[in-house]
Amino acid sequence: MMLGGGGSKYNSKISEIRQSEFGHAAGITYLDHAGATLYSKSQLEAHFKDLASSVYGNPHSQNQSSSLTTETINHARRLVLQHFNTTSSEYDIVFTSGCTGALKLLGESFPFSGAQSFLTSSGVQFFPTSSGAQSFPTSSGAQSFPTSSGA
Repeated sequence: MMLGGGGSKYNSKISEIRQSEFGHAAGITYLDHAGATLYSKSQLEAHFKDLASSVYGNPHSQNQSSSLTTETINHARRLVLQHFNTTSSEYDIVFTSGCTGALKLLGESFPFSGAQSFLTSSGVQFFPTSSGAQSFPTSSGAQSFPTSSGA
């Protein structure tokens, strides 16, 4: 397979995928994959098929739909562990609503010392302090501050 160049097989395949899977995004250039990436046609179809044939409930309840949700979450955890070639005895997989929630959870629960800082990229928004800086307190009193360079 050739890479680069205007008429390469690579570019032809990418164009085919864009048309078949991302036709809903024709004419736009989407770059905000950190916030939410584009969904493909096949993802939507598979998700709709799953939702149309299954009932998912609160995983903290005790019923059939809750069991399905719990099994699905546990399966996703196993896939993540497998992808990183590790086990649940070494790592816990925690799902959050997004990056900000994950970093907030980390900052509030990690045993930082008071002399440590928790730096995040500038795109992550936390809570304004009285000085106007974006920050949140950690469990030990260390402060987190997003970096302006994105580092």
